[in-house]
Amino acid sequence: MRRGAVLFSLLILMYGCGDKAPDTAVVTGPSNSSTALDSAVPIIYRALDFTVANVSGDPLPDVEIEFFAGGIGILTDLNGVTLGTGVIYKTTTDERGVARVSYSISIAACSGTEDQVTVGSVHGTVASADHLWTTTITLSCS
Repeated sequence: MRRGAVLFSLLILMYGCGDKAPDTAVVTGPSNSSTALDSAVPIIYRALDFTVANVSGDPLPDVEIEFFAGGIGILTDLNGVTLGTGVIYKTTTDERGVARVSYSISIAACSGTEDQVTVGSVHGTVASADHLWTTTITLSCS
């Protein structure tokens, strides 16, 4: 009997947690970017807004969204302070269904005369929906 009660409690906790997003949720985000540089400098892409909505386009507030950083960059707040640990950051959408992160990436100096291309990305995921933002940075080394 006690074991059944524990299992039932765990089941309730599992269903009580979650992001409240329906399986039909849609995630939209910023357009991909491309940047050309003449010197190796750190870059922060500030205020990358990801919006979570239902299939009708109505915003979904207070929904948990996970952000994953790709490439050699890290997720930051608007001031460049690292968010979370590693490459994953979880937060919730605001009343407009928007969650915001920034992405910081350091570009290494040229090691030859060929242009150096670096790619970074931020992936926002809710339930079965996601949006991938990608940046391509070209450092002129000639």
